[in-house]
Amino acid sequence: MTRLTTSLLIAALVAAAGTASAESRGSWLISGGMVNDTTALVGSRNHWSVDYLPDRELFWGLQPLYGVGVFGDGGVYITAGLRKDFRWNKITLTPHTGTALFESGQNGANFDDETIQFRTGLDVGLQLNDRLDVSLGYFHMSNAGLTRASADVDVLRLGLRIRY
Repeated sequence: MTRLTTSLLIAALVAAAGTASAESRGSWLISGGMVNDTTALVGSRNHWSVDYLPDRELFWGLQPLYGVGVFGDGGVYITAGLRKDFRWNKITLTPHTGTALFESGQNGANFDDETIQFRTGLDVGLQLNDRLDVSLGYFHMSNAGLTRASADVDVLRLGLRIRY
């Protein structure tokens, strides 16, 4: 059942990413940070990620978010979700939530039920110019208690958002 769910989620991510038009503009958020919880299913305090933030609106003012992240111990995830940008002059507040496909990098840890996780967070950005923001962000990734094999990780990150 887990493999079927994973396959369907991957297919949905690929289909959703393919719906973006060639004319749509967006931005990339490149970030690095640290894990703030030593009980997490990741064995490293390092984290790097790249998120793609298309400018198109889906519904109710919500926009898509796609991302990939790596932990220092080899743990990886891909994510797709929804976000909302709230802008006040040069400040942008971006809450986001979504589903993630996760694989821990811990040696000897081979959980079949760790794959589906949920990522929820908040980024605060300061616009430097028309194309560049710096941001401070936080996100939590876990499986909401569905199984014992939860990533259960809190990440603090610094980012650079590049608009094109």
